[in-house]
Amino acid sequence: MTIASPSATRLRLAAATVAGLLLLSACGSTNVSSGSASNNSGAMDMGGGAGMAADGSMTGDMAIDASGMGAHVHNLAFDGQRLLLGTHEGLWVQTGADAPRQLSADRFDVMGFARQGAVWLASGHPGMGMQAPDNLGLMTSGDQGRHWKTLALSGQADFHRLVAAGRVIMGISSGDGHLLRSVDSGRTWSDLGANSLYDLAIAPNSTDRVIGTMQQGPQLSVDGGKTFSTIKGAPLLALLAVNGTTMVGFDVYGKVFTSTDNGDSWTKVGAVPSQPSAIAASGDRMAALVGSTVYLSTDGGKHFFTHLRGVEGH
Repeated sequence: MTIASPSATRLRLAAATVAGLLLLSACGSTNVSSGSASNNSGAMDMGGGAGMAADGSMTGDMAIDASGMGAHVHNLAFDGQRLLLGTHEGLWVQTGADAPRQLSADRFDVMGFARQGAVWLASGHPGMGMQAPDNLGLMTSGDQGRHWKTLALSGQADFHRLVAAGRVIMGISSGDGHLLRSVDSGRTWSDLGANSLYDLAIAPNSTDRVIGTMQQGPQLSVDGGKTFSTIKGAPLLALLAVNGTTMVGFDVYGKVFTSTDNGDSWTKVGAVPSQPSAIAASGDRMAALVGSTVYLSTDGGKHFFTHLRGVEGH
């Protein structure tokens, strides 16, 4: 397999372009429901933290100062109660009321991040002092993100989106927009060709079922990412996450949706102020980076409070 040389161009979903496409979910028959968990009950008391009011505004300010990271954040993930932040200067971790601290020994540019059981996966670019090609390919860590080694595609791929389920790993290579898939935990890869996917997720019920986001609306593949078709009536989602048997999506306006039928239908549960640049979900916890703020929910996305301030987004 040959992969074109990546550039620094990131995949972006232009909200101004796609705003008009929201008519998909506003006209005619739709499979988007408002749900009983919609954020319509006012601000929730989060133990002194900030809450989201019914008008979508954030209240209070008990957030943790995260400006000490000094690097923009590409992605978020949960490790139990810990929040992981993939940054331009390595993988960081934030626990409890503590400020984030560096977790990875090397300050490499963590463009893509995923977890495959006890093995952590990452992709990006080398940090200062690292002897490695500009595109790190797929890297793995067996000690919870402290040390990393290259497994495959060194010098060939830079995954800005990276997801895993079982032995299947999929990623979007930033240089050429190609979707790549591995069925042997990243050792060998198939190139599924170029597309305009912004984000993707592997559905909980089948590794052949892949959901992607595009300007045309969410896309469904039932053949492992070889072909996609538009999910009619779905909200205009930008970012996706899988949380057990539930899929989570944030739309271009920051509204939060969940799906318990592998992406066929979506229920609105809450909102953050605007479209986030990174999200994470685990159990009842959700996190979303909006601008320089990480908002956290501990009730499945119904309400969010300000958790980290001073985060440099990307």
